[in-house]
Order: sequence, then C-alpha cells, then structure tokens
Amino acid sequence: MTGLRGYERDLGLARQVDGERLLVPRSDEIGAWVGRYLAGESASVAAVALEFARWKPGVALTTVWRIDFQDGTQCLVTQKGYVGAKGQHVARHYVPDGHTLAACAPHAPFAALPERGAYLMVFPADRVLRGASRVLNLRRLARRLDRTGIWPGWVMRLRASRLQVLRYKPERRAVFRLEARLRREEEGRSERLLALRVLDPTEARRVAERRRELDLECAPRLLHLEEESGLLVEEWLPGSAGDPTCYDDAREAGRLLARLHGWPLPEAWEGACGTPDLGLDPLRIDPDLAQRAQALVDLGPEQGLCAIHGDFHPDQVLRLGADRWLLDLDTLRLGRPEEDLASWIAGQMDVQPALGFEEAGAELLDGYLESGGLFDPALLRRLVGNGLVARAAGGIRRLERGALEKARLRIERACEVRRCAVRGSEGPA
Repeated sequence: MTGLRGYERDLGLARQVDGERLLVPRSDEIGAWVGRYLAGESASVAAVALEFARWKPGVALTTVWRIDFQDGTQCLVTQKGYVGAKGQHVARHYVPDGHTLAACAPHAPFAALPERGAYLMVFPADRVLRGASRVLNLRRLARRLDRTGIWPGWVMRLRASRLQVLRYKPERRAVFRLEARLRREEEGRSERLLALRVLDPTEARRVAERRRELDLECAPRLLHLEEESGLLVEEWLPGSAGDPTCYDDAREAGRLLARLHGWPLPEAWEGACGTPDLGLDPLRIDPDLAQRAQALVDLGPEQGLCAIHGDFHPDQVLRLGADRWLLDLDTLRLGRPEEDLASWIAGQMDVQPALGFEEAGAELLDGYLESGGLFDPALLRRLVGNGLVARAAGGIRRLERGALEKARLRIERACEVRRCAVRGSEGPA
C-alpha cells in the first residue's frame, strides 16, 4: 500500500543499541491502539502488516502499518517513537487542520502514546507533508489545477476524475497519480494524466527551482508548484518503470546518463556540489563495523562538473518505446558523473553478489562511453565502495532480517572494489 519494496524484518534489531527506549510495536499492539485511539469502537481490525521501517539509532524509530478492517476498508498508520522528550513535544504542538481531519475520516488523524514517547498518525496526516491531505481534497485540488493554466479553458470533472496513492514515506514524500477528466463546452470532454508529488514545502521549492533552471528534455515536464503545500505537478508518461532489482537495461541507462551529464549547466549551478550524506549512523550498532566503514568512505572532489540524478537505479528509468526517461528528480543536483554511475553499479553488485566490479559496470559504462560520456575510473571505483557502505547502513536502518551479516558482506565487497583492477583503459573526465 505504501508502494515501497518489501523486506523481511528483524524487529528486535533496534534493542541492541537503544534497549527499551525504542521498541517496534507488535502487530497486536498496533491493532489494539488503532481500535482504541483512531478507528473508534465500531471499527473491527481484521489484519495488521508492517510496510515500512526507518531507524535512526539513539534518536527515533518510524514504522508504517497497513490496517485491514473487517468491512474491507484499509488505512496506513505511522507509529513514531523517540529517545527523549520529542514525542511529547509533537503531541503538544501538532494540531491537524480541517483538510487533514476530512481526509482521515472516519478515523482520528492523530493519537499520542505518552508511555512509549511515541505517537500514531493516519495517512495522510503527516507533520512534514502538509500537502498530502490537500491533494486528497479533490474539490480543492480541481479548483487549484484549473487556475494554473495547465489545461487552458478546460475544467476538471470531480466525479469522473480518479486519484491513486502510489508511494508514501513518512515525512519524506507522497506520490499520487491523477486521472483528470476534463470538460469544455465547445470541445466536449478530454483527459490528462498527472503525477503529483508532495514534499516538505522548502524541499519542493528547491526541487522546482533546479528542474526549471535545467529544463531537461529526458524527464517529465514540471507543470506547476504549489509552494505553501509542497505540491509538485508533472506530466505522466505512459511507459513502464524498471524493476528495482533488474539491471538488464544497463546499456540504455548508460546512454541516458550521458545525456543528463552532457546537458548545459545554468550559471547558477557552477561551484561546489556539497558533500552527500551516506547515512552511516545505523552502523553504530557494531563499533568495529562502523570504524571499517568510515575508513572506506571517500567523498571525492568537492567541485561538481555536471547535473546528476543523485539517486540513480533501475526504477528511476522509464521505458517508453525506444526512448528512456528519467524519473524521481527530487535529488537532482550538481555533482560528478561518477556518482550516478557508482549508484547503479553498487546496486547491481548488491543484488547480484556473484558479479565483480567490472562485470557489474560493463554494460552501463559501454552505453555511457558510446554516447560521449567520460569518467575517472579511479574515482568511480572509490564511489562504488561508498555505495556499498551506504547499503550496509541502509539494511540496518530498514531493520532487515540478517542486516548485520549483510552489512559485513557489503563492507567486505567495498574493500574488494578498492583492490580490484579498473575496467578498460578509459581516460579521466
């Protein structure tokens, strides 16, 4: 229901660092809380399933649960607990607005769990993503979209239009697909498909500014930004996105990256590209592992050379006939071309452990070079190591079953990448 990849979880993993301070609730506890605080006595919970987990050791633990009711309805409930007093602070200061109350009905949008230092929220209630509940108010959404001029002279038909939730990460993003059915007196009826992305409003403004400055031809067009709610409206392309674990389209992905990296940069983009956050906090669970990981990390040059995607993997590539398009441009920024190449190669090595660095990179780099791309082989190898280290931490953050053993293997592979021979004799960028 969240639209995210599923994982087998180790729900006791957080205890190894945070003890009793942060606990993943049992499914029966979640069901009881939903019935007691959110759904009302008349609702009967039929099933509870964990859909998402994000752990920041010593700070907070977020889980999202799919709740199935006996009457066939569903909802998503986020439970977030904190080490310290922040849970109580949120409980005192979070006040759902009218849009949120209406969108969550018949459930209550929020409930505090003071004995856990935690709280519950029913999607679309979200402390950061204020626009999610506004999107689900279809009347308001239609009125706002009609005013933008993205379909001049047409009016959105409320009853005929359809809105679907595609993806949800608490406090990060919510993605919707809108089938907007339109009418205009002299031309009858029409239809437009749109992708709606809700981010933190400050982040949405940053993303919109970068996309408009770059104006890429190989990505969906950004049609509108609603600043106060963090809503980005973009065209919906009717292709198919790749499976996140399938790297068969690597050569075409390399060609697509070469197009992006060769795109002319606006003057405002020139300068330092900043330091990416690899999110290594979860490795604190094993001090020796954390030390080895930190010794491997190489952040590379600070000066950026080109526009990069920033989070490049197979499900960010849309197939539309013979063409390929970039999706999910929230992380679009100035950087080094090796960062995007390394993201793909590290992902493939992780999904296909039998492949070494050279085998995993072969098709991608061939397509990239064929389309005029240039890269520094030594830097690429170091950044692939970064990618494997980041994945070691990511498995722990998601509370994956066997995450510690997987982290050790990923860090060992990162060490191997540093030692492996560089593929081919390509010159540096």
